[in-house]
Amino acid sequence: MLVAARIPEDDDPLPAGYVLEETCKIGTGQTGLDIYFKLAPSNSLRYACVHRVEKSPYINYEDSAFLQNLAEVGGPYCAFSSVSDNVGCTLSPITTADLMNVPPAEEEQEQPVKSKQPAKSKQPKQSKQTVQSKQPSQDQQSSPSNDGIGGVSNDKYYKNVDGTDVHSPAYSTDGSIPEGATAQCADGTYSFSQHRRGTCSSHGGVSQWLP
Repeated sequence: MLVAARIPEDDDPLPAGYVLEETCKIGTGQTGLDIYFKLAPSNSLRYACVHRVEKSPYINYEDSAFLQNLAEVGGPYCAFSSVSDNVGCTLSPITTADLMNVPPAEEEQEQPVKSKQPAKSKQPKQSKQTVQSKQPSQDQQSSPSNDGIGGVSNDKYYKNVDGTDVHSPAYSTDGSIPEGATAQCADGTYSFSQHRRGTCSSHGGVSQWLP
């Protein structure tokens, strides 16, 4: 349940120089802590509810130094969760393990991948197995090559929020970074997501963003 946050009182553990924004919401973290947060103002900004008085709570999420800037603004009281794709803060030093386990609004949707397999559902037409059984395999091979993606462990696709077909997270089969990959997930798979929000959400979060 979300309630309005409050300004720290005299007995709060925040030291001088830090402030808790009263406009923030509060939720329960994975380890039971009260987590103060504000939904991302935009795709390019995140908000640190606990921040140094002389620092702006708004942090550019698309800046390559985002985590360093977050540490300078929120000190040890704020951290970024790749699960909720947002910044959470507490009144005591925290790590990402303490943050809320809230799925992002635009989460990677891999279920449409299964619904996108009518090509394989054409197998009932296997009465002409000699000819048609070879065509689906060629179709499956042509999809990655058309997108310039080779050496990956699957040929699954999903439709993102823009209606674009995007290759589902997959392992590299030759040890190289697959062409078109935008991030490597914590479980070792590569994501081809065109939006940062929700990237690797079903694969342990983002391990690293790729140029």
